[in-house]
Amino acid sequence: MAAEQTAKPGGVWGFLSYWGLHGWILAYCFVMGSAFFIQFVEGEFPCPLCMLQRYGMILAVIPIFFIAFFERPFSGPPIYFEREY
Repeated sequence: MAAEQTAKPGGVWGFLSYWGLHGWILAYCFVMGSAFFIQFVEGEFPCPLCMLQRYGMILAVIPIFFIAFFERPFSGPPIYFEREY
């Protein structure tokens, strides 16, 4: 008799999306940390376009942060998809 294989609800895509979101946040922190280091430690002032890009990056990472840290890892769709009407 063959051993039964039980698949995790999230599967490979759940694993990749979980770690992909964390990688995205890590890369974002590196870019913003580098920009702030150049601005505050080395005394270089950013141009207005750079400031707008920073604001856009911060707004883009906020939903990714909530998805990565407040969803259940590797568990498939969130609870609100499991309701039966």
